[in-house]
Amino acid sequence: MSSTFTGLQIGKSGLMSAMSNLQVTGNNISNVNTDGYTRQKVDTIALGAYNGSMRYVTCAANYKGLGSRITGTSQYRDTSLDVRYRQEVAKLSQQTAAAEGLNEIGMIFDDTINTVMDEQFSNFVSQLQNFAGDPSSEVAENLVKTSAEVLTQFFNQYSDRIETAFGDMTATFNESIDNVNSILERVASLNDSIRNAQLGQYDALELRDERNVLLDELSQYMNIQVSTKSVPVGSGYSVETLKVDFLDKDGNVYNLIDGGDYNQLKATTNNGQFGIVLNDLNGTQIEDLTDNIYNGAFKGYLDILNGKGTYAGTNDNTYKGIPFYRESLNTLANKFATVLNEANGADKPMFEAEGGGVITAENIQLSEKWRTADGSYITNTVKTGGNYNTDNTNILYMISQLTGKQEFSTGNGTPFEGTFQDYLTNICATLGTQIQSNEILSTTYANNVDDIDYARESVSGVNLDEEAINMITYNYALTAASRFLTTVDEALNTLISSTGMVGR
Repeated sequence: MSSTFTGLQIGKSGLMSAMSNLQVTGNNISNVNTDGYTRQKVDTIALGAYNGSMRYVTCAANYKGLGSRITGTSQYRDTSLDVRYRQEVAKLSQQTAAAEGLNEIGMIFDDTINTVMDEQFSNFVSQLQNFAGDPSSEVAENLVKTSAEVLTQFFNQYSDRIETAFGDMTATFNESIDNVNSILERVASLNDSIRNAQLGQYDALELRDERNVLLDELSQYMNIQVSTKSVPVGSGYSVETLKVDFLDKDGNVYNLIDGGDYNQLKATTNNGQFGIVLNDLNGTQIEDLTDNIYNGAFKGYLDILNGKGTYAGTNDNTYKGIPFYRESLNTLANKFATVLNEANGADKPMFEAEGGGVITAENIQLSEKWRTADGSYITNTVKTGGNYNTDNTNILYMISQLTGKQEFSTGNGTPFEGTFQDYLTNICATLGTQIQSNEILSTTYANNVDDIDYARESVSGVNLDEEAINMITYNYALTAASRFLTTVDEALNTLISSTGMVGR
């Protein structure tokens, strides 16, 4: 049969369970506004009575339960929700990173550039028309030159703004690499701390919360896979070790963190293309991840920095990023210069590239011959039969070239047909459509993240109403356990003090 004092042990276990539950409830309430905190609970098991291994076995009916035992403290956490949340966060972060770059470009190719450049193109055409009315007027030709110079300056300014946006995005990309490397190091350090805590038989739940926050942040940059395994440490005891891998679209994994060990990322450039490689702590390359990254902020940054759109080669990024819009503006500037240079004659170019080479928006300027010409420079007549006519046919031809349709290279073999203003408008419209598409995807992914985060919060977050009910429940349990101990004490006192005294 059970011990005479078993009742006291049962009452004590109930008292300890109730007290521990009250303490954890209070801890939950005090951390209701703590970022990353996961609601905790006390884990208990029921102690049964079993004497099958004893030498002298008595009737099993004499053995009852022996109360409860606290096995530890754990968290309310759904790992499947964590996986879904981090997958959706990676998708959202890709669009967010891309939006950052698109908005930078959008501030360049907005209504202002359309208005300013359109007005300047129109002004240049107007000055040519005035010159066509009086081809011998030096003043009229100087006004054409001034208007052309202003137009080249606009090309230069907008090209500079594109390069500034490109530089800003490059800096952001490099900062993100540094941030991820810091996260990898901190998670590995937390893994060591949690392992040491487990060796001392502590749950280290707060350290796990800190680690989960970092893992959520890491998932913003790339698709990760988080797994745990039990590692024996001797004497039949094991500790949990966390492993983090980068997961590509084909299901291949590349290790980022394994327990206290971790690798590092490095930004690279090759022929103007940005990339990301995985190195060990000695700087030795493990893998080039560039082509394997398919979502997350890194994908957004690489798209914006490498995306040449229709101007891309076979192995280049075909996303319309900053390089695409840079090349589009270069095409406009080059076409403008080429048309007028050809119209004015090969020996009298109107425009040239500063420093030589191919004319782009960045380097377009008035040709040195035109800048230093003392007299008439613009060819105002066309050459027929070895002689120049005395009319203004060539000036009118220039005007028709500027106001008529041209074929602009788009890099994919299908040229855009339209006027210079039409081509500029098309660039802005393309960007507007891209920004709108990005916003739609961002909204969709943001809603998905909010839904999953709400589900995750409903499991892991602290609800004051629930905790208040728990507080009342555990207080009643504490009172009942205390009352049970009092009752058992009274029964034992009667048994010890009064046995054999009845009837005397």
